[in-house]
Amino acid sequence: MPVDSFQPASVVNYPNEEDFTRITEFKKLTGQVCPGRTVILREYPARYQPDSGLEPYYPIDSAESHVYFLPYLMGERSPINDTDARGTLVGMTMDTTRAD
Repeated sequence: MPVDSFQPASVVNYPNEEDFTRITEFKKLTGQVCPGRTVILREYPARYQPDSGLEPYYPIDSAESHVYFLPYLMGERSPINDTDARGTLVGMTMDTTRAD
């Protein structure tokens, strides 16, 4: 978009007012300086269709859930190489075991 800033925060939720549920402005998440331009993403809810191969909008923890390691220790595959980025484990609960 040809504007410096689209919204006051990096993520703004719209639970009832609009067709979309959230707008993310990525420039504010990464600290990028790019005068006169910004990128936003509007998230629209979608009905979950099990055979479509898509994840549910808000996944529910179940026996089929898995633990994932995201090894992006230096911002790999991000818009900028960020040496402060860290990997993460996703999906862990108090019931997660070493086998998971």
